[in-house]
Amino acid sequence: MDMVDYDKDRYESIKEEITCFCSRIEIPDIRFIPISAKLGDNIVNRSKKMDWYDGPTLLHVLENTLVMSDYERVNCRFPVQYVIRPQDDKYHDFRGYSGRVAGGIFKTGDEVFVLPFWHNHQDTNYSHMKRKYRKHFLL
Repeated sequence: MDMVDYDKDRYESIKEEITCFCSRIEIPDIRFIPISAKLGDNIVNRSKKMDWYDGPTLLHVLENTLVMSDYERVNCRFPVQYVIRPQDDKYHDFRGYSGRVAGGIFKTGDEVFVLPFWHNHQDTNYSHMKRKYRKHFLL
């Protein structure tokens, strides 16, 4: 917020843009806190520079938010760390995604969406060290 002179209108504009995006990917519970990490505004203590904001500080939200989705194994997330594209005519259209399951259960045959491009495809298999699995999940 320090980069936009603590402007409430800019905050509301960003908030609206993120809300629109999150509704498209069906994220039901998001929270907005205008902060300045550089100067510590609304991180631990309330900011005097943003008297228009009457919500909680970031630390308060982090300490009081109950996170159940990872435990319940829903809301699948798989941050891609590497895209595998073999340089071989036999596998010219193969795309493998490498990373670590961050939440949920992925099963062979599930439809997945690749963000931010909104590409979707059906998973054909999951493998690890040359072994194939029917499911992958966070332990």
